[in-house]
Amino acid sequence: MAGRLARPEPRHDDEQQHDPDEIPADEQPGSAGDRAQHWTFAAGCLLGLIAGGTIFWWMLTHNGTEIVPAKSFAGSFFDIQGRAILDRRLDVPADSLGIEGFVVDGRTYAYFGPVPAIIRLPVLAVTNQLDGRMSVISIAVGWTVGAIFTSLLLWRTRRFVRGDLPFTNTELAATALALAAYGGGSSLVILAARPIVYQEADVWGSALTLASLWAVLGVLERLTYPRVILGTVFASLAFLTRATLGLVATVTLAAITVAVAGEWIARRRHPGHDAQRIFGRTHIGWAMLGALALGTIVPVAAYASVNVAKFDTPFRLPMETQVMSGLDPARKEMLRANGNSFFRPQFVATTALTYLRPDGLRLSSDFPFIFLPEQPQAPVGDYVFDRIDPTPGLFPTMPFWAGLTAWGLICAFRPNPRCRPAVKRLRTPLIGAATGSLGVLTIAFIAPRYLGDFLPFLVLAGAVGLYDVIDRTDGTRRLVRGGLLAVLASATAVSMVVNVAIGYTIRSVEGSPAELASYLGTRLSIGAYVGGKLSARVERGDRVSRRGGYDRLFIRGNCDGLYWSGGGEPAALAITNWQPIERGPAAGQQHVAIEFGTPPAGSPARQPILGIDDKLAPTTLYVERLPDGKARFGAMVGDREAGPPGAPLILDPARTYDAVIVADEQTAELSLTLDGERVFDTTSVATGAERLGGPATLDAGLSPTPPPAAPSPSTAPQHPPGDAGTSAEPTTTTTTTAARSRSSPTTATTPNPSPPLAASGPALAPRFTGTITARSNDLPLCRALLDELEGRG
Repeated sequence: MAGRLARPEPRHDDEQQHDPDEIPADEQPGSAGDRAQHWTFAAGCLLGLIAGGTIFWWMLTHNGTEIVPAKSFAGSFFDIQGRAILDRRLDVPADSLGIEGFVVDGRTYAYFGPVPAIIRLPVLAVTNQLDGRMSVISIAVGWTVGAIFTSLLLWRTRRFVRGDLPFTNTELAATALALAAYGGGSSLVILAARPIVYQEADVWGSALTLASLWAVLGVLERLTYPRVILGTVFASLAFLTRATLGLVATVTLAAITVAVAGEWIARRRHPGHDAQRIFGRTHIGWAMLGALALGTIVPVAAYASVNVAKFDTPFRLPMETQVMSGLDPARKEMLRANGNSFFRPQFVATTALTYLRPDGLRLSSDFPFIFLPEQPQAPVGDYVFDRIDPTPGLFPTMPFWAGLTAWGLICAFRPNPRCRPAVKRLRTPLIGAATGSLGVLTIAFIAPRYLGDFLPFLVLAGAVGLYDVIDRTDGTRRLVRGGLLAVLASATAVSMVVNVAIGYTIRSVEGSPAELASYLGTRLSIGAYVGGKLSARVERGDRVSRRGGYDRLFIRGNCDGLYWSGGGEPAALAITNWQPIERGPAAGQQHVAIEFGTPPAGSPARQPILGIDDKLAPTTLYVERLPDGKARFGAMVGDREAGPPGAPLILDPARTYDAVIVADEQTAELSLTLDGERVFDTTSVATGAERLGGPATLDAGLSPTPPPAAPSPSTAPQHPPGDAGTSAEPTTTTTTTAARSRSSPTTATTPNPSPPLAASGPALAPRFTGTITARSNDLPLCRALLDELEGRG
């Protein structure tokens, strides 16, 4: 092509000295290049990562407001595992992982790989103040690691595709766009939307897999011991983070081992064999073969060893031993239908159709204009899945990488490629990278977060396509090169917009009720300007159904409560897929101020906070004072526990806590939140009048006990002046009683209660000692929706 940059060609004149081991130059990767090219390439990467990283950081930290979020159960699993490792064990405390724990021989284990927990060890060794709060920081570090190795992988891939050609301005812009599309226009943004342990494992798995791909491409360039060791290390780390992605480098190393072994055997069998340089190396000995074999075996052996230590099996994940598998009827049915396995090849048709369909999005005139598919993919065939969530496809969410991946595969695998012959060497890592996606295609669970498992494959194949397209347009008219960059820039912009819109929705609907209310309030406000009416998605009634439609709202009664549905199946152990947004007392939510005070000496260890007068299942939410000065919360149904009590915590007796008490039979939720932190949560379908500060019907499985004796002067506790203490004199307790049918609670002061009542366990007092005062329980979003629905907005 006229004006095209000339490639360096091997000399063929008689004066050239030929090395019989040398293969043609265009079948070898390019050299490392000069320092100026390195700096130019690094500048392009930095520009792209600043643009993409800004979007990622905004999504991950809620616009910088939650770098170290509040402690959460779903953010604590790796901290729990890390503390177990510090104690030189793999099992964790019983019940510490809730329904996610695997109980084997009486011990509880996490199924997550240990690497994210090991990364935390330096912090866990010096403080426990960040337990349950490090997922955001860990994901940010994982993104950074992935970004660095993506940059290195792009450079190494370029040397296979373009050899030693100069690094052009077109490449500079294209590389910047590629890194922007990686950091802020990929499934990583969707993972950042919900920074908990599941997404954290996906981010680290993707990052370490990209590192392992970079390492094995180095082995393909030049077979040396340090490069083999590096490939082995990164493959092992990827395997111990996310096993399916660990296959990527392992399969590639296995293929390299087979190729080298074949050449070694040929040389031994035929001494006159015309030895060719293989992977840049002429001499092949036992040591190199052994290093390659170990590089293939070690990652698999490391994973198998950990799995045997936890589950007594090298590769199988015994889902039947998971706590949730024993509680959830739907999970039991799924395991029965699939032979206790989560992984079956029969699922591939359904999962591939979900992740590869080009129309896997829903466009709307309603803000934020781009949504997940309205309906989840129906199973192909008579197969039982654990869960199928509405999930977008790869092509609409990542058009930059998906489009270049298609071209990269054509370039690498066509019989007579027009690319440099060195590109053929990339077939092996491309196949290896594809195997990393097979695991997610065979699992009985479909969700948006699993798009992250495709990212390493997309990056490698997309890099081949990117630099081949640049290679073909080198030296062409400026209009052609400008058109190429315009297409790449448009694909990057679309990728960013789509992932931000989906991530924003996921972050809002899977977060707290306040986040969901803010999200819907924004949609309601913007809808007034763009013509969308959120009230068109509203239903009304006295009771929610088990399963609501996609993106539907439900107003209970006359704004007693507001609920939202995403349209998917109810979550594990849930009785409905409706999520609460705003609730008042008539919907089972009490917003109150609680001052616990110091209980009188000799009083029962448990005191009621809320009682529900259900005739069949009278229920009491209680606080239990422990001997060490701590307290914990729990619930009783009649005379038995309604699930395990919450974790012990320190209560300040003189402090006034902002509390939210929920007893919503519509969602089967019974919970207590103090100052924004959930301290107790269980399921309950009890109905009836609610008594703040008092138990349910007093004769429900309880029997009276004699009143405690007043302490003698010599044994009565002594308190400094001004401290809350005990007294033999009668005390007063402020309690609040509210039936569900009332719109607002009333407050009353009652004298010291009658003698406490005993249950099967610590005694339960008939009244709460302390004060509970009702606070405002407004439902502004529900009122605004009702106004728009009735034409008053």
